[in-house]
Amino acid sequence: MEFKGCARHFNHKISMNKIIFPLAVCLSVMFFFASCLKDDEVETVYSDDAAIVSFTLGNLNSYITTKASDGSDSVYKATVTGSNYKMYIDQMNHLIYNVDSLPYNTDVSRVLCTVTSKNSGLIVIQNVGSDTLRYYSSTDSIDFTTPRKFIAYSVDGSAHQEYTVSLNVHGESSDKFVWNSSDISLPVEPKGMKALSCNGRVFVFISDGSQTTLVSCDEQSEDGWQWATPNLNTTLPSYAYQNVVTRDGYLYLYADGRILKSADGNTWEETARAGIMRLAAASERSLYAISHSGALLRSDDEGATWREEKLDDSSTLLPVQDISYCVLPSRVNDSTEYVVMAGNRSLTGYPGDRFAMVWSKVEEYAAGSRDDGWTYTSACDVDSVALPRLSHLTIASCDGAIVALGSAGIGACETPGFKRLYYSQDGGVYWLNNAYYQLPDGFVGQDVFAMTVDSLHRLWIITAEGKVWRGYYPYTMWEKHPKTFTE
Repeated sequence: MEFKGCARHFNHKISMNKIIFPLAVCLSVMFFFASCLKDDEVETVYSDDAAIVSFTLGNLNSYITTKASDGSDSVYKATVTGSNYKMYIDQMNHLIYNVDSLPYNTDVSRVLCTVTSKNSGLIVIQNVGSDTLRYYSSTDSIDFTTPRKFIAYSVDGSAHQEYTVSLNVHGESSDKFVWNSSDISLPVEPKGMKALSCNGRVFVFISDGSQTTLVSCDEQSEDGWQWATPNLNTTLPSYAYQNVVTRDGYLYLYADGRILKSADGNTWEETARAGIMRLAAASERSLYAISHSGALLRSDDEGATWREEKLDDSSTLLPVQDISYCVLPSRVNDSTEYVVMAGNRSLTGYPGDRFAMVWSKVEEYAAGSRDDGWTYTSACDVDSVALPRLSHLTIASCDGAIVALGSAGIGACETPGFKRLYYSQDGGVYWLNNAYYQLPDGFVGQDVFAMTVDSLHRLWIITAEGKVWRGYYPYTMWEKHPKTFTE
């Protein structure tokens, strides 16, 4: 077996015993001199434990194919933060892998990683297709297009453990969403619609201009739509569909000065009275609203009390219509999530706007975390990458990214309606035309529509004429590996 070091290479074959023997001789000499030390000297004892105890990926490149306005393809390189994809170490089966797959088209042929062994023991890597070993170095890239064997040695050289390291990357058998369609009978002509996913069901709030009604369907069913019969003494006002969010397994709705919540769309209870203009967004613990004075408010007690949020830019940049939001959970920290809110300013007050207003916030729930408030992310006024000012603008989180869709442009925006799905992989800063996220063939968009993503990562688009499209990226339906970690 050949053994190649990072500093120099051996040109003759050596056996594993010949590797360990010089190490044993060196250790024997050290122990000999240690026996001659004075009584007040510290004797060094080397451990015979061998294990890899941590494995962290560095940044990687992901190559996304996008389409220009003329239909031509181009490749966009995005940076994937490898540390966001936790590597699980199965000490029983000697396996190391990432449960959350890296994005599709991530380059894993040149990967930097930080690997730590117990007591800082030696780590070597076996070359692909041979028995040749080389020393591990955090500055040398590694080809993970196939599983790699890592070997950790104890400090005294008496023991070693072999690990198979694999990097899971999303695979794709098609170059676009897989779509299917069904129909829903709508007894009213929608003037406004909004869809949300909650408790395994997709809810669609529909306004006919005089009242808001609600229909829902089990996300596993295509034709099981049921109209809700809310236990309210009055009908929901026509604007109520604009004031619906989901939080912690409940639908929250604002209407007639009341905050209402329901788990099924039928049984509603009042949680608070409030004087807000618009219920705009929600996170795991909070509700967010736009006040009549144009401030962004937050409530952590279901609307009973509100406080003004910190903004990194002027509140005049907050949206007041066509408001939509989504939540992106952190891949590595259960106590962190990202809330993104998008919409438009009033047409009368800002007729010259060409782009939507996009804001985001990092929600930290760990004890002692600081609150940095909201960040205005619509920092780029370039047509090719900015989110247009579209009527009925709707965003949804889709497998760690955000997709957006809207009807015709308003104000100074002349973008046609339903031109494409807009795609952002960076929290809403840049919006691209991703070749793998395309509207279905034969899709005909009406001015009024609704869009959401269910718990199975499928994208739902419901049109005003009652067409229901469900699209998914095939790898999101694959079975995930169990999360196994043993000391």
